[in-house]
Amino acid sequence: MRTENTSPAKSFGAALRAIRRRNGETQETAAAAIGIAKSSFAKYERGEREPSFYVLQRIVEHYKVPIEYFLPFNTSAESNLTLLLDIRQQCVELEQLLTRAAELEQLLGRAAALTHALRVLAERGGGNA
Repeated sequence: MRTENTSPAKSFGAALRAIRRRNGETQETAAAAIGIAKSSFAKYERGEREPSFYVLQRIVEHYKVPIEYFLPFNTSAESNLTLLLDIRQQCVELEQLLTRAAELEQLLGRAAALTHALRVLAERGGGNA
């Protein structure tokens, strides 16, 4: 038996409320950032109304989360948000590691070139003082 609290609109509303609060926004500031009326935003949060695809796209862009954040209705919004934030943090850390790896690769390339140049100089006798 499906209860009112497990309807897609209610689940979407809970997810929207959770991410808005997590970002420290009021309904008014969130609605303004998305480009909708505060009354519409409040209805989405209460599960009284579902957004159009266009509005959903603007919500997703505003909060910088994948649309799936709002779709899996079988887990809590807070749980989904925590997971997404963890994934985002891991992506940031991975990007930092990849940047460091590229920098190290450049340094190793320079070291190899210098080593080669020193060998050439030594073979030619250019290393004698």
